[in-house]
Parts: sequence; structure tokens; C-alpha cells
Amino acid sequence: MSTGLGTMSTGFLASGVVKHLGGVNGLAVWRWLFIVCAIITFPVSIYGFIFFPSTPDKTKSWFLTDAEKELARERMAKIGGKPPTGFSGWKTIYRFLGRWHFWALVAFQLPWGWSSQASSNGAYTLWIKSLKKYDVSEVNLLSTINPGVGIFFVWFFSFLSDALQTKMPIIVGQCLFQFA
Repeated sequence: MSTGLGTMSTGFLASGVVKHLGGVNGLAVWRWLFIVCAIITFPVSIYGFIFFPSTPDKTKSWFLTDAEKELARERMAKIGGKPPTGFSGWKTIYRFLGRWHFWALVAFQLPWGWSSQASSNGAYTLWIKSLKKYDVSEVNLLSTINPGVGIFFVWFFSFLSDALQTKMPIIVGQCLFQFA
């Protein structure tokens, strides 16, 4: 759902920038898009750098108490979590690619990505633009419809899954619906 919200907010933001900032202070619209995105991105990245507490085994977070840090370590141990071992070159790559888990997830990820990422792959936006009926601001606004529909279906299938107390049939059905 966050992908859909991000795509929608980008469409709304781009539409507003195109409509209101093009030519202001002699800057082209694309330059204003970079400026506005930077104004949003830098504070978020600084927030993340400061507040994301690292991993439980090595956190030095100032806002977590020692008891909270220990609780995080206990929870990791309880589920069998191990501290990160780091990257050891080709050995890590072979170990990662040599396990069945990776390939099973690839088999599920590819159809899901092909079908559910339609809102962010740009084809819909290019089609709207090719109609030559809308200006750039309107194209950006119209591009928010597709992720909005996706958000609705994420909510719908989530509530359906909770109501029926099942996940796998809903996930498979959702993938088949999107892939069709």
C-alpha cells in the first residue's frame, strides 16, 4: 500500500509543481521537481539516520532504554534470530543463491511484480500522455488513479483475509486476479 501512496503523492506533487512553479525564478519545471523532492527527501533521510535503532545486537540508540534493548535481543533469540554475519564475498552469494527459499520467493515475486506493479511502471501514464488530450499537470493527476485503485484492492483483500481468517487462498486469488 505504501508503494501506491508514494506513487499517488508523487503524481499530486508533480502536478502541483508543473502547474504552479514552472518558470518561477527562471527555473524549468524539471529543476523545481528536483528541488521539491530534495526538500522532502533530505529531512526524511536525516530522520531515518538518527532514529532507526540498528539491529538489536549492536544498537546504541539513545532513545531506547537498556531494558528495551535487552527485550529486543531476547525476542530475536526466542525466534532463533542470529546476529548479522556480514558479507564474506562469493561464499555469501553462493549461500544466498543456493538455498531453496530464494528460488521459491522468486517464483512468487515475479508474477506478483508483473501484475501488481502496473501502477508504478509508467505504461498507464505514457498511454494517457499519448492521447494528447491532457496537459502535463493533468497527466500527472490522472496517473494517481491507478495506484488509488490498487490501494482500494489492498484494503479489500486485507479485510477479506481477516473476515475469512485465511491468507493463502486470498493471496493466490489476488495474484491470479491481477495477472489475468
